[in-house]
Amino acid sequence: FDLSSSNTSEWGVAYSGQPLFTAEDNSGNAQPITGGITLSAELDTGYLWLFFGSGKMLSSEDPLRSDENTWYGIRDGLVINSRSDLKSREIIAQEDNARVIEPGTVNDMAGKRGWYIDLADDRERIVNRPQILGNSLVVNTIAPGDNDCNPQGSGWIMAVNPFTGSRLNYLFFDRNNDGSIDSDDALGVGGVDVPVTGMRFDGMPGEPVFVEDKMVVGLTDTRIESIEVAPEILRGRVSWREITNQ
Repeated sequence: FDLSSSNTSEWGVAYSGQPLFTAEDNSGNAQPITGGITLSAELDTGYLWLFFGSGKMLSSEDPLRSDENTWYGIRDGLVINSRSDLKSREIIAQEDNARVIEPGTVNDMAGKRGWYIDLADDRERIVNRPQILGNSLVVNTIAPGDNDCNPQGSGWIMAVNPFTGSRLNYLFFDRNNDGSIDSDDALGVGGVDVPVTGMRFDGMPGEPVFVEDKMVVGLTDTRIESIEVAPEILRGRVSWREITNQ
């Protein structure tokens, strides 16, 4: 809404009633947004960002749908015409329990109004809100099973830079679950060990809960997993005010 006037009769819908952005896949098919939207301000610029993913699990037909789904981060402002206004971030490596997003910088976002990541697995989708955790943006994806051998499906929990959509430049997950976050938790890509962007779970993961340096995840087969994470949360004194008698 446009609230630039103190007179309520002059209030109106922004963008002449058009949406800020319409989520569509690479073929131009509209994507459903059912998991909600997370808002956050970029501290360096003051810009407001919106984070969300596409996908749904509302009807009996939904589990077997194979529509392409996407994770988005968009910057508020003028209308975004299409995903061509956004920076595409690719999943450049994936193993059984780990995936890696391409690196990126603020500079390669020049002229772009946000970013998007197309999800890679069959039937993979986002039906929960992303979370801002320290310097990271975290989301869980789910991929319903398609046969009796895998009725609980699977899914990923991923963490990226909120304002570039690129992989983090620090290790986030204790991927091997040995209680220590170190180089053993990285993944080799092109001969170089890099931070893992996502961890895969057998059983569709629910929205993760973070307690200090632990990530607690409930799975569809009623298991609960607890994993060490390192979200780079700023702790202790973050500001102060000095008063002097002058």
